[in-house]
Amino acid sequence: MDDMISWAVANGAFVHPLVEYRDGGMFAKADLEKGLIITKVPVHLVFGLKKGGGYDICERVKAIASYREDPESFWYPYFSNIPTTCQSLGCYDLESLSDVLTVRGTMEAKDVVCKDDNMNLSSSIFARYFSEGLIPIMDLFNHLSQSPSQHLDHYMDSEGNLAGFVLALSRAHVAGEEIYNEYGDIGPYELYRQYGIHPSLQVWNKGAYGKKQIMEPCFDQVRLRLGESRHRVECIASQGSNTSAEIMVNEIKKGYDVGDLGMVKGAALWIDRNIIFVPEGEGEGEGETIVHGV
Repeated sequence: MDDMISWAVANGAFVHPLVEYRDGGMFAKADLEKGLIITKVPVHLVFGLKKGGGYDICERVKAIASYREDPESFWYPYFSNIPTTCQSLGCYDLESLSDVLTVRGTMEAKDVVCKDDNMNLSSSIFARYFSEGLIPIMDLFNHLSQSPSQHLDHYMDSEGNLAGFVLALSRAHVAGEEIYNEYGDIGPYELYRQYGIHPSLQVWNKGAYGKKQIMEPCFDQVRLRLGESRHRVECIASQGSNTSAEIMVNEIKKGYDVGDLGMVKGAALWIDRNIIFVPEGEGEGEGETIVHGV
């Protein structure tokens, strides 16, 4: 990774000399004070993933794959260091994760990779790109939701145009401490789906006041196996037309197999509320699934 960092610095980036990359993350080599700028990346080093006004990431991944193979390419030092091992859920055997993912969570996890020869590479791209594109060095910082928030910011040139991106410390760090970049307001399911961060490893850092688990909204409760609380059961049962009888029957089967009684109860309640048995020929109300013949 040192060659990539050297390439970026030679092309206008800045990395504080007391910050180093090791063990899969960025660390403080000495005590660092709050507010210290630790890295800056100019906008010309950002590899955009937008094309034609929208995202066409799989086409851009093909371009990245070609740059990886061309030592004469400007981008070679960067892209040759991006791993080609599976980084997000889309390239995993999702059925083997049924103790973590619900049926719905499994269905929605399949679209975070490109289904071609670059599948593993695309999983790395999906796991490290920002809304602006791929930003070298900035993508070496791991995620942690923390207080006070520490996240990527931008800086402008003298004419008010975007000049690049900067990361400054929101609090002091001690020597040997890992430095994180908060990716944004991302819940447990998306952190797992896109970045491969297992829910059991997701914590909100309160600094000197200790750590606690992230509070999961309904979006995550129906996609991850997060226990048997009344809140989760009601989340599952209240999905309305956002799910289907077929999915819910499968949720009951799979939930029973893996011991997720919260899902079993929630899915059964959804069926009770949304599947109505009526005589043959009668209509159905909004949001109801009719089973005729009773």
